[in-house]
Amino acid sequence: MTQILLSYMAGLVVLLNPCVLPVLPIILGSALGESRYGPWRACMACSASTTNSGFARSA
Repeated sequence: MTQILLSYMAGLVVLLNPCVLPVLPIILGSALGESRYGPWRACMACSASTTNSGFARSA
């Protein structure tokens, strides 16, 4: 359970990566244009993909 929480937190930290920050307003703006919950879904998708890749590497 601890690994799941740590992997999820790492996914959220990925959003603060300097390589992602310049592109983040564009991604969140287009996601907001799709739905009111678009930015939330974009952040959750980024976190989920990082969590899944962390699990795949540790297996």
